[in-house]
Amino acid sequence: MGSLKNSFCELVFGVSGVGELTLYDKNYLCNPGDVFYYLPGEEHRHHALSAEWTTRWVCFDGPLAAATLLAYQYPRLQRGTGGLPEELYRTLKRAVSDSDYQQVRRTSRLVGTLLAGLYPENPAGEQSSLLVKQCMEWIQSHLTDPALDLTLLCDTFGVGKRTLTRLFHEKIGMPPGQYIRSRRLTEAQILLMGTDLPVREIARKCGFSCLSSFIRFIRNDLGSSPLAYRRRNRRAPEEAE
Repeated sequence: MGSLKNSFCELVFGVSGVGELTLYDKNYLCNPGDVFYYLPGEEHRHHALSAEWTTRWVCFDGPLAAATLLAYQYPRLQRGTGGLPEELYRTLKRAVSDSDYQQVRRTSRLVGTLLAGLYPENPAGEQSSLLVKQCMEWIQSHLTDPALDLTLLCDTFGVGKRTLTRLFHEKIGMPPGQYIRSRRLTEAQILLMGTDLPVREIARKCGFSCLSSFIRFIRNDLGSSPLAYRRRNRRAPEEAE
């Protein structure tokens, strides 16, 4: 299947054959008995690697759907869980066609039973990938905070500095501090080239409370002042035509 973006949580169960699931440009091999999950809005692709690849999936939605799934702290890909129990699968198939509120509550209970029955075989590797991903998302949503640094990340996610630094090196090839810096630089470039915002406002949006510090930051990384960079990289309308 091509690239999809769903608005609900999705559990994918490998039944037979071998396939590949893609998330954030990372590929996961899915064998019989394996379970993988997607959160709402995550782009994903499915690709069969054998002549036949059979999967079953369970999708569920609601205000707490993603929070419930994350609360179980599952790795993205669980190996050898035994898959989706046949009796539970058939019961769910019958239940989802009934929109009666009492049946909806019973179906929610079945989903809870399904989640509780899963277990990670070796959570450490996938847990660390999930932690790094959550940190990256949190960094992006807190770029405006001048206090954003390794210490704040570790305090927020309850992990040691050495551990988080090692995980960032393993997963994305750079320490957290450098990743924060790279995201701020990218955000600054986007705002300088794509908007008419004053430099002081751009500095604030990139987490700099001091304008002179932002100017030094841009000059050191891009070789010119923010205004010079904007002029150099924004063509006049007649030039663009």
